[in-house]
Amino acid sequence: VNTNMKTNSLVMTMLWCMSKALSFRCLPNARSELITLSKQIQTKNFCQESLSPEISTEQPKLSVTELSKLEMRVGEIVEISRHPDADELYVEKINLGEESGPRTIVSGLVKFLKGEELLNKKVVVLANLKPVSMRGVLSMGMVLCSSNEDHSAVSPLVPPSDSEIGELIRFQGHSAEPIEAGNRAVKAWKKVSKNVIVDNVNLAKYNEETLPAVFMTGAGPVTSDLPGIIS
Repeated sequence: VNTNMKTNSLVMTMLWCMSKALSFRCLPNARSELITLSKQIQTKNFCQESLSPEISTEQPKLSVTELSKLEMRVGEIVEISRHPDADELYVEKINLGEESGPRTIVSGLVKFLKGEELLNKKVVVLANLKPVSMRGVLSMGMVLCSSNEDHSAVSPLVPPSDSEIGELIRFQGHSAEPIEAGNRAVKAWKKVSKNVIVDNVNLAKYNEETLPAVFMTGAGPVTSDLPGIIS
């Protein structure tokens, strides 16, 4: 503001000097110069255009990628039981904030975690995979977990404790355009899954070379205590 005031004062001083010069006929072209400068000030905001850099208001464009098509949401396991026909599977009821109520999701976590360790925990759910029947129970998504190289240890991804139930996980540089649940989303996940990891500082991230990004919520990044691949 101070800079603009000083500049305006300078311009007005210039105008005054030119008008005086015109009155004494010291400048043969003073009249035309004075008229031109006056018009610039009145119609073009001369000071701002001449001295202030242009500031772009355009938002950076986001890329539409395979990752953009996936719907990963914050969920909470509100109920968990053993699958009646498969000892290695849990049947979970997971709240994703949907009007239809908690989703049924089947997960192969029995040999890695106790049911009470999972109950009431926040997790990340891949929510637009094609529903699949697992030993007679229709699973409506997948709980995302990290695992070590030989898959002897598995741990669910952990959203921040104050993240919102149902919140869409976002990735910097990638637009968020989830598609309907079905085969196309399955194909997108197969491509993306080759490049999703938990790194050595426990951040869940998309590690593709051209546009890497951390799994983010409004409350911060998604993490896991087990570095490794995400599946």
